[in-house]
Amino acid sequence: MVETWINIHLSACVEDSRLIGKLNKALLLSVVLVTFMIGQDSRDETIQITYPTTGTVIDTNFIDATFTIADYFNLGVPGCASCDGFVEVFIDGASIDSIYTADAIIPLTGLTEGNHILILEAVDPSGNSYSIPATDSSTFTVDMVSVPNLCHPRNLSVVASDTRNYLNWYEPNTLSNLNPFPAVPQSADYHTGTTNGSVFTENSLIKAWGGTATSKEAGWAIFDIAGMNPNVEVDSIIFHYYVNSTFYPWWSATAVNVNPLTASAADIHAEILAGADGATAYLYQNESPNFASDQWYSNTLLNNANDDLENAIPQGYFVIGITERTNFDAYFLDIDGWNEANPPSFEIHWSAPGGRRGVYHAPTIADIPYNEDEILAYKNAVSEGLPIPMGLEGIGDYETIRFPNSSPREIIEGCGDFQNYTIYTSSGTEVASVDTNFY
Repeated sequence: MVETWINIHLSACVEDSRLIGKLNKALLLSVVLVTFMIGQDSRDETIQITYPTTGTVIDTNFIDATFTIADYFNLGVPGCASCDGFVEVFIDGASIDSIYTADAIIPLTGLTEGNHILILEAVDPSGNSYSIPATDSSTFTVDMVSVPNLCHPRNLSVVASDTRNYLNWYEPNTLSNLNPFPAVPQSADYHTGTTNGSVFTENSLIKAWGGTATSKEAGWAIFDIAGMNPNVEVDSIIFHYYVNSTFYPWWSATAVNVNPLTASAADIHAEILAGADGATAYLYQNESPNFASDQWYSNTLLNNANDDLENAIPQGYFVIGITERTNFDAYFLDIDGWNEANPPSFEIHWSAPGGRRGVYHAPTIADIPYNEDEILAYKNAVSEGLPIPMGLEGIGDYETIRFPNSSPREIIEGCGDFQNYTIYTSSGTEVASVDTNFY
């Protein structure tokens, strides 16, 4: 410790007399610490961690930490009379060791997988912090080769059965910057399908047939939107679908607010048929008798579709229903599902206010001298094979041709197959624990 001497002027009764004294070492340390804080950056210079520094990744469950301490801080044992104090070691908020020499190596053992925070603090001989704490910290990661990098599946659900349980989940993934974002149903039973209100009649094909409201066949599609950033705004949704077979359908695409993988046939059927009117439906189509099958169609979803999909992003999926509105069973529409040759898809165009880095503004058609109603009329005419409305032919000059991407998810590297699960009752009692590598 550097010794400092100062002159203190006494009162007038002892004018010109001086008292020369040596500052208490603890007081001097505080003065030195304050001096270093002025003009320095926010990191304290009294003690510094040299390893592991913030961002370090280690592949073992142990590490030797090292540090340096300023020359003006004399280390010693607790309670010492001629030292400035000692170093306390904290890992993840818990005190684990005390250091008394400047050349000491700090062994950290028994570290678990994941992030850890190491904090070193120079304290006074009594173990108390100084008025200006002398600390340094670092955040490092343990990622051992011997421990597999398991990832939590998204939106895991379990459907109980008499003899076995059925699990559905979405692959772990990162947030995507794809714009437009392509969404498709997953390749599994009932991610598209059909119900008549009593039973499930199809586990893939999407059927919309006329008939009485209580028993007509109506279909659905679950679009996987896991990976979409939940902070974006949806500008437009283009629904691409392949008509397998049809005759003179007057049909609607509707909002479905239940999960077809877990809901009953009756509940799904009721959801599909509700909201089929023109003011509510995502699509309200009156096709002609010449409406052709065995070909692709595309339509922009309307009404509250954009907001509904935005609200569904956190759950990772978005469901629409398909229903024929008439009571005549001769009128019908069949759309290919996940297990047919041409599964449906969404092309989701999105933006974020302010044009923040990593988030892009991309409307369906670029900024052009036409209003939204004119652009929508043009889109629907093209997608339905109708003549272009008079005066709107020029919109075609601004179009960008896009093709749906059949693989919408960015799977996190290192996440293996689904390995195990445990089922509990509502009271927390374990029902079953299963390793899916064995059956």
